[in-house]
Amino acid sequence: MFLNPKFTRLPGSARAKGVSLIEVLVAVVIFVFGLMGLLAGAARAIRTNHDAYVGSQAVSAVGTFLSMVRRNQGSLFAGEYNGTAIAVAAPTTSNCRANFCTGAQLAVDDFNLLGGLLGRSLPVGATLASACTPHIENAAVANLVQVNYLPVYSGVCEITVRWVSDKSGNLTTRVWRVKP
Repeated sequence: MFLNPKFTRLPGSARAKGVSLIEVLVAVVIFVFGLMGLLAGAARAIRTNHDAYVGSQAVSAVGTFLSMVRRNQGSLFAGEYNGTAIAVAAPTTSNCRANFCTGAQLAVDDFNLLGGLLGRSLPVGATLASACTPHIENAAVANLVQVNYLPVYSGVCEITVRWVSDKSGNLTTRVWRVKP
């Protein structure tokens, strides 16, 4: 058997075995693009998780507001809970927790406390606005002062919470229509 010397591979021949430099570079580029995609997905997941957290804090603030409204029905009928609470770092409160306050004073105190809650749980500049519209058959009922004689509040409150959701200044607004 005679072999053609042109097609014979000898150890240490000019043709090397293994991977070329171009193949390594292509593999590195593909790996880098895959890694960048994973990092972008992780960043988006973190942002989405934060948005969901802030949204749940807004729901909690609305629940707190509604519990404040329910214990002060006389002021709800009088329209004292139509207003806006703005997020603040340290709320100013009256002494309604220790002393007797009128329903109107308690409503103002509730808005101040709500502003402190918003300041601790939502981004800076967040607001909670409420507009409660009573459904009253007899307009004279709204003038009653004592809660014991008020009928059940059958009106609707529209509660709007707004906050800046990202660094570009996009405003997120959530609106609830509830019967307190």
